[in-house]
Amino acid sequence: MSIPTVEFIKEMISSDKSTIEETPQQILEKACYELPDIDGVFLFDPEGSTFACAGNEATNDASIQALVNGVIQLAERTTGELGRGALNYIALQGQLGFIVATILDSGYTLVLLGSNDARLGLLLHDLEWIGCRLSPVLI
Repeated sequence: MSIPTVEFIKEMISSDKSTIEETPQQILEKACYELPDIDGVFLFDPEGSTFACAGNEATNDASIQALVNGVIQLAERTTGELGRGALNYIALQGQLGFIVATILDSGYTLVLLGSNDARLGLLLHDLEWIGCRLSPVLI
């Protein structure tokens, strides 16, 4: 079984009119409960407020937003100063799991908390998949 490409996902989403009717909260809840090894999903608006969140860690949204925002700012500065271009995503691994985050084209920050059993490549794929699902809703 192969992993679908981003182009395939975008095409699938654009042809599926039911996805446009979903709210960001519904998309995050669906992702959190249907995708394996995801403990929490967060969407922060460009001003830094929590827009939507789902999962076991949803009550910690303010502290997660502040910490991830600081890491993203440092990572953006680092990639720029080292001549590596714009930041695509960040991935951190601790003893108890992963944190992956990206800034969507709309300016929103999407953060996934993955379990220790998760595979980084699949978490990055899930991050991209959720971002594709959210893009028509956040326009």
